[in-house]
Amino acid sequence: MGSKKKYIIIMYISIIVITFSSLFVFLSIIDDANNFGYPNGGRDTYAQFGNRRFVILSGNGTLTLCDRSTVENYSNCRYKNDDHVIETNVYGYKEVENYVYTIGLYGYTKLNFVNGKYQQFNSLNYFSIEDKNAFGSIILIERWNTTSHIIQKEVYL
Repeated sequence: MGSKKKYIIIMYISIIVITFSSLFVFLSIIDDANNFGYPNGGRDTYAQFGNRRFVILSGNGTLTLCDRSTVENYSNCRYKNDDHVIETNVYGYKEVENYVYTIGLYGYTKLNFVNGKYQQFNSLNYFSIEDKNAFGSIILIERWNTTSHIIQKEVYL
């Protein structure tokens, strides 16, 4: 009788361990699906927004705002003529609720990182007062020749 009890206890413990392991794996898969499969940023990621679909990448002494949903190779995420590049040479950015505001080579960009839509103009005149205030409080990033020396200063537009 003692041997049978031991066997039943071991079976219950095995079932509990297998159940919790399966649950852990299942929840991990669901979490990745909710993030649209975008992994946490790597060594070139300077900032990431929302579900990590939109990132600011660091490389070649510049920062680039990129849409990861259309990019297969990050080395292509450097030039404005690529579909997945929203802004090159990002000089500064600020995240406000569901938006990220950037100042870059191509002007002022307001990106809604929830729905993926953005506005980009060379002048602040096309933006609302609220947007102008967000742009005005951006901390610009001054970059030296090496990527390891990044300094920030607050600039009011």
